[in-house]
Amino acid sequence: MENDEMNGMNSRTTILSEIKKNLGKLKRTAAVPESPKLMHQMPGAEEMIERFSTELKRVDGDIFRAESHGEAVKFIAGKIDPAEYPYLIVSRDPVLAGNSYADRLKELKKEIEVRVYDKSFSFAGIPSRSVSVVASSFLIAETGTAVLVSSDNQPRILAILSEQLFIIADVHQLAPGLGEILERIRDGKLYLAASSITLMTGPSRTADIEKVLVKGVHGPKKVMVILVG
Repeated sequence: MENDEMNGMNSRTTILSEIKKNLGKLKRTAAVPESPKLMHQMPGAEEMIERFSTELKRVDGDIFRAESHGEAVKFIAGKIDPAEYPYLIVSRDPVLAGNSYADRLKELKKEIEVRVYDKSFSFAGIPSRSVSVVASSFLIAETGTAVLVSSDNQPRILAILSEQLFIIADVHQLAPGLGEILERIRDGKLYLAASSITLMTGPSRTADIEKVLVKGVHGPKKVMVILVG
């Protein structure tokens, strides 16, 4: 038994010795090539818009392309039924404030109550039958997702409080995927001031164990992204 074990060890030693000796005879004729790097080709704007639109509509969201903020305001006014939604809340995001969304909507929709969010704003008196207008920070083409970075002017609750949500976005906010968005958030250090970052892909959808799908339980029933530019 011991002789068999010794023979096995001697054979292993002999084989390894021969391998080592032969490896020493090899000569490298060239440097080992580097591993190829995957090149990520950024798709064009129209391609990303098409993908974003397709994915958003797949989850019952919708999109409208506006040439200007003025056209966006008129579109919103035309989509609000005062009998169904008598209240409209507009965030104080610089894009919306700078383009007078609240003032313009007050002029166009005199039959509804238009309120502008501020720090003293109370959500207690806001009924569920309301509409919110917020501004996005980024858009993810591959999933049809709007990225909302919260701030003092636009808290997260504005995006989930109302039954109908209009998200104002810019073409330059589009990126192919989540990875590119995370890089932008990191590079811009947006996480330092934001209390939360919300990824919103279409209306709120909730299903129970019996696969009964209900919309609007944890967020808006209707989501419309208005792409300006």
